[in-house]
Amino acid sequence: MKARTYDIFISHASEDVAEARWLRQTLGQAGWKSFVASDDLNLKVGSAEWSSKVDEAIDQSGLVVVIVTPDSLGSRWVEYEWRSVHTDILGQRPDKPGMIIPCCFREKSPDDLERGLRRYQSVDFRDPGRRTGALNQLLALIENFLKKPVETQAKRAMVRALAIEGGGVRALIPGRLLMALERKLQAIAGPQSRLVDHLDLVAGTSTGGILACLLTTPEMDLTRAVERFRSHLAVAFKSSGLLDKLRHFYDADALRQVMAQGFGDLKLSQLSTACLLPTYDLTRRGPLLMGQHRATADPAVDLLVADAALAAISVPIYFEPCELAFPDGTSRLLIDGCLFAKNPAGIALDEARNHFVPRPLASDICLLSLGSGRLTDEKRDMKGWHFWDWMPELLQIAMDSTADLVHAELAQLYHGMGRPQQYLRIDAALPSDAPSAFRMDNTTPETLDALERLGDELARHYDVELDQFARLLAAEGGGEQEAN
Repeated sequence: MKARTYDIFISHASEDVAEARWLRQTLGQAGWKSFVASDDLNLKVGSAEWSSKVDEAIDQSGLVVVIVTPDSLGSRWVEYEWRSVHTDILGQRPDKPGMIIPCCFREKSPDDLERGLRRYQSVDFRDPGRRTGALNQLLALIENFLKKPVETQAKRAMVRALAIEGGGVRALIPGRLLMALERKLQAIAGPQSRLVDHLDLVAGTSTGGILACLLTTPEMDLTRAVERFRSHLAVAFKSSGLLDKLRHFYDADALRQVMAQGFGDLKLSQLSTACLLPTYDLTRRGPLLMGQHRATADPAVDLLVADAALAAISVPIYFEPCELAFPDGTSRLLIDGCLFAKNPAGIALDEARNHFVPRPLASDICLLSLGSGRLTDEKRDMKGWHFWDWMPELLQIAMDSTADLVHAELAQLYHGMGRPQQYLRIDAALPSDAPSAFRMDNTTPETLDALERLGDELARHYDVELDQFARLLAAEGGGEQEAN
């Protein structure tokens, strides 16, 4: 039998991704390596590149499992996949997959299979009460044909990504969590180890973006980065004049000055590690992602770090939009990317999959996502609110809900791949007895001290998880993949 990269190619309709992920996870626990296009390819379905990659994955697999549902029987792409293999089997091609196993889910039974699929032994997963028996039948068919899983896999370098939420001053919480993680890393890899040297990509939204820039500043140790971050926060929310408050709450001039002093003439391309700062471009009406690796590849977006960080924190209502002159001579009006990426873990995963060489699969990426805490004030009576009461509240609702959706999707993705240990999300509810004390713009020393204590408490609560993630980072060492 031909050498293979994957044991099993799982063919499925886009509506059946849950079944595909369940099969992949379950088969993975038995030692079989599967390919699932919806997770392993970040390409438009049906595009020429997608078709080429699918054909390549099929050729590198030992057999094909077809998830049979009403949706898949109506999918021309699923039909294309199994028919191409069926044709190769009829042609007795030894260099192609030699087996198809139809697996019936939901309403479709083996009797509903198309003529070409009926020649293969199928497995019926429709009855949840008999799913264990069906799974054992499937495993027996796989083992009988393939004999044993792929024995040796060329080890792919793991891409190690960090995502830091904003949340104004509450981004101090992720800062303290990172300090705890670095201490664990040093206990494993040596006292001179730096967390940033064990990361390949750092993404940060809003104030989390400022922290990301400080973390990746050359020669900047983590403790000093967090201390400097706190000093930046202390001046970030300086009140605007009375007339300006009709447009935005805070004056960015003081923050702009502090950023210029802190980062100087440092450019994005000069940061030590690939980073990602999400903003929204009001001029061109679309997201604009800035960062070290993008600036290195394209000098036209190689901004001063101070300017990029200022744009990243320009959240509507709180600050006025940030107008920046780009090296290519264009001018753009930018705001904080928090409305679409408060939790930047999703764009961090996408960036790693599309901008690293060699291009990693999702299963080749370990991802740490740090939240900035949630307010849980359930006692407020909102029925009588005016529109000015709702303005900041609606902004917070939009940010929190998108952050939750990103986490839910990533948790499902990594669980479905059988790699839950490669994704860690840490976030927590803030004390509800005094919610105003933890507003994103409360820069009193007492609040900043309290946030640091909360970060330390959260680190103790997640002690085991942080230890496991530190060991994962240390075990991977220096990756061979680079951002482009």
